[in-house]
Amino acid sequence: MGDAGSDPDDWGSASADPESDEWGDQSDGDSSGPADAGAEGESNATAPTDTAETADEPAETEATESTRGSGDDDTTRDVSNEVGADADDPEVPERYVQVDAFDVAEVAAADAGAGAIAVATADGRVSLITSGDRRRVARKDGVIDVAVADRVYVLSGAELEAFSHAGSRVWGVDVPDGQSVDADPDDDRVYVRTGDGEFVVVEGRTGIEAGRFEQPHADVAESPAVAAADGRLAVASWSFLTVLDSTGEQLDEQTLSGAVTDVGLLPGRAVVSLKDGQLVGYEGDDCLWEIDGDVSWLADAGVAALAARVAGSDFAVDADGNRHPLDGVSGTPIAATPSLDLVCTVGSGTATVYAAVGRADESVTVTVESESLRPADPTVVLAFTNEGDRAVEVDATVDADGASVASSTVSATIDAGSTQRRRVSLGPLSADEVTVTAAVGDASTEKVLEVQEETTALHVESVLHGVEDGVLSAAIDVENDGDTSVTGVTVGETTVGTLDPGESERVPLEQDLPSGAVTVRADGVDPLETETTVPATPTGIDIESASKGFLSVTLHNDTPVAVDDQVTVEGVPDDDGSFSMPVSIQANGAYRLALPVASAGERSVTVETSGGRVSERLSLTRCSLLQDDADRGAASRGSSGGSAHRGAATSRSRSTADPQSHRGDSGSVPVSMDRQYPSADPGEASCSKSGWWWRTNRPSPSSSSSGRTTARTHSG
Repeated sequence: MGDAGSDPDDWGSASADPESDEWGDQSDGDSSGPADAGAEGESNATAPTDTAETADEPAETEATESTRGSGDDDTTRDVSNEVGADADDPEVPERYVQVDAFDVAEVAAADAGAGAIAVATADGRVSLITSGDRRRVARKDGVIDVAVADRVYVLSGAELEAFSHAGSRVWGVDVPDGQSVDADPDDDRVYVRTGDGEFVVVEGRTGIEAGRFEQPHADVAESPAVAAADGRLAVASWSFLTVLDSTGEQLDEQTLSGAVTDVGLLPGRAVVSLKDGQLVGYEGDDCLWEIDGDVSWLADAGVAALAARVAGSDFAVDADGNRHPLDGVSGTPIAATPSLDLVCTVGSGTATVYAAVGRADESVTVTVESESLRPADPTVVLAFTNEGDRAVEVDATVDADGASVASSTVSATIDAGSTQRRRVSLGPLSADEVTVTAAVGDASTEKVLEVQEETTALHVESVLHGVEDGVLSAAIDVENDGDTSVTGVTVGETTVGTLDPGESERVPLEQDLPSGAVTVRADGVDPLETETTVPATPTGIDIESASKGFLSVTLHNDTPVAVDDQVTVEGVPDDDGSFSMPVSIQANGAYRLALPVASAGERSVTVETSGGRVSERLSLTRCSLLQDDADRGAASRGSSGGSAHRGAATSRSRSTADPQSHRGDSGSVPVSMDRQYPSADPGEASCSKSGWWWRTNRPSPSSSSSGRTTARTHSG
């Protein structure tokens, strides 16, 4: 990245989307907005259907554009009436809807690739965002920059790491004094700019170094603006624009009329923003156009157009210099995908994600999922599937023969490759069967539904398996214990279909904590809710200075499910030390670690898990069991902090019926562990050359590793 014009200090001053707060911190789920009157929304996408129709009005500016051709006289035209020229171009999105919003700490870096945006915050969280999902792919201290292509590339300290989009670490290489990272998916190259004034090139898939070359004009700009795309690397240093190939061979170079703040690449074009607010487009040596309009941000790469912030409003600027408003986008942009299908903005501590939408065409199909109707609650479930590669808005018409329709029009915004469901209410049923017709554009579907009068019974039960890294794993058991078949059974957004008498189905599910109830629906059965509510875990974190120079950390789990998590403690064994290890907390239990203090004094100690972060300032004393031998102490401190694998490498434990501690033949002290969770601090601790720790795991006598709740209904 290394965008000179993308100053994180400016990001916090932008106003957030006024609708942001209602979305909270979520990655996916049934977050659809309300449908039309008489239609209840059900969706497996996150896009709201109640989104503002237009973006903020652009500021009043006197924008002018100059076009130049090789050897032609300069001409200037007023483009204030040309905003949105060629708006019918299908490659440039016309409108956006908000699909996600979440709280963020200070943003350290951001980048976008095909269909995905990576955001790294100052606290080390690296998240990957798509139009239907958001997941944490890495947690690294001191993130300097990120880049996105087929993988997510994270530059921190002297290391460049590659992670899959699912969050698995693929490779890592040492790059001393790395300053920025840019990825070009077109030729599988990743460029790391170093403080020594050179670019290190590595293969994106393998991490193998592919070459090195000097940074152009490194003597005039330590932090140039950099962009990579289409096998090209653009480097803008002060008033110089240099375009290179992946080997460092110069393709083009321009001396500009002012200092450069940012650079972006379009196919066959290089676009720069200047310090005076001007935006200039180049093709080779030719200056094609100029826009005066106070440009404050520019995306790195684009296919049909580059996202840019001009005079306080958000636009897409195409290869000919035409501006297209990003209708529906609000806030200060930090990243936009090359195809402009996703844009991420920040403001007031909130990051908001917008997805481009088009009008529904042949890519959208509609089906009637209901198999029958219940007179007491006559509703029909419609399923809309978008088989295209971009989110779309759809307006469907609904008609019924044998009943009236509460709302004849149903609207939905459907993400690419996703399905949304809508429940449409019907009026009094006037026949033994009802023919329902649903149409989207020229396509329509028709289905005959029987009016069900038989008595049915549905039994629903939830089974909570456990929590891992803040995600609840559970299952919903649905059984038909009635005398007739039950049709149209859905569990949340999962379609079960028909259950014959005595037949059952188990539906697995995962929910981010805190989790909520799951609704089970079926034809002829009142909706059921089964509890899967689990708060964020651990439910409590206690930190205290214990006896004999130990730091005591207690993780509480006041939930009916076991919790697997990663705990990180900063501030032990000394000021700069840290300790990290996986923990398993049994249901309604607690987990306690006692970490020896090697350096006495008053300092801040921080404990963090996926469910919470607690910091306290404590007065700590040196552990009385630590040996005075300097070499042994140094070895202990070295393995307790500073290694990326320190938790896994040093975590060894001894489980005994009665806690005890003794020295082995090699001089180490094994871990003491008490599953009954003693009320007193440990009399002795555990020590070895590889590290120090003490831990206990207390289950409640009546707890189990899974929770179970049930719901039952009989209706006729």
